[in-house]
Amino acid sequence: MTTTELDQETINRPADPLLVERELKRKTLRQVCVRQAHKGTVSFAKFAPKFILLAVLAALLWSWRFNTVARYGEDVPARITQHQVYESKGTKHYSLDYRFFISDKSYADNEAVNLDEYTSLKDGDPIKVRTLPDFGGFGHIVLLPTRAIDQQIFVSRDLCLVLAGTSFFFYLIIEMAVWATFVPVKILVQSGQATLATIVEKTTVDGGKYGPSYRLRYKFTPRSKTGSRKDLDSVVFGTKFVSLADWNATNIDDVLTVLYDPIHPEINCLYKYCYFKAV
Repeated sequence: MTTTELDQETINRPADPLLVERELKRKTLRQVCVRQAHKGTVSFAKFAPKFILLAVLAALLWSWRFNTVARYGEDVPARITQHQVYESKGTKHYSLDYRFFISDKSYADNEAVNLDEYTSLKDGDPIKVRTLPDFGGFGHIVLLPTRAIDQQIFVSRDLCLVLAGTSFFFYLIIEMAVWATFVPVKILVQSGQATLATIVEKTTVDGGKYGPSYRLRYKFTPRSKTGSRKDLDSVVFGTKFVSLADWNATNIDDVLTVLYDPIHPEINCLYKYCYFKAV
């Protein structure tokens, strides 16, 4: 069958509103819920940006802590208790264990160092830490003799600010991606026009190391607000990536319900594969 014949068949086939799903026939704004198969995806997308925002707040809290300790803290003596070295992905990492006392209460911690600092300091060597004496557990800054005090304090604080800024940037990116992925589909299910679409092509897309993706191509003819058909040029084509099981279960010329924006019908989705459904 030629393309022209297929297009003519699409126009001649009655897009009977009785054939669309019952929940899509109501004229008022539809109530929607997440499809059971997509609850995990939607929940992850909903809460992932919140976790990143928590990372932003945590980084800001650490920055505030460093700033508070640097401005109001006091230097107290400490001693190195042990040298530590471990290897990860072919790179050696060095650290020093140390202990200090505040009001007869002992505190122990660990500080990452470079190789020069690791070799120049011995077990038992004295160092200093800056902390709030009345709040020993609040946090402290290690002051090694090989490091400038101001550099040690402000590099640590600025690193937290950089981490906060970077995390907030990714939060905005993910939040916008979630909005662009889910909100338009939800709006279509709530208020989109329903009609019938015909599957015209099944293809696979090479995803490299991630494996192939499975794509359905469909077409439909939007209706005007009066329900009359438009001319041949108004036929709209769309694509949808689906799972392998759905791809195998769908055949060329299958008829499925499509939801579209009456003003911009190029904004559409196959109802069967939407993240949301009307209730």
